[in-house]
Amino acid sequence: MAPADLRALIGIALSFRPLMIMVVSTGRRAMPGRKVSPRIYECIMHMLPIAEAHLRYALRRQAWRALGWNVREVKLEILTRSRTGPTSRDASRSIAPR
Repeated sequence: MAPADLRALIGIALSFRPLMIMVVSTGRRAMPGRKVSPRIYECIMHMLPIAEAHLRYALRRQAWRALGWNVREVKLEILTRSRTGPTSRDASRSIAPR
């Protein structure tokens, strides 16, 4: 495994772990019927694009390597948070329980 691949793997672990901890702890709070702050859902919506970008980066590196292409040309691109897309404030309200 190349050092850059190790960095890609660590990037996935470091971006998905806090996201999953947040989701699991929120689910545990919501299961007995306790109210969960809307700020938690906003935080999840901020963390999701970062985690997705790290995963996409690692998968793209593996695909380029399998095709025999130069993996050094693959760059980590973190998507900006769209105000009108699925990560907008309205979307976070739509996933929040009522």
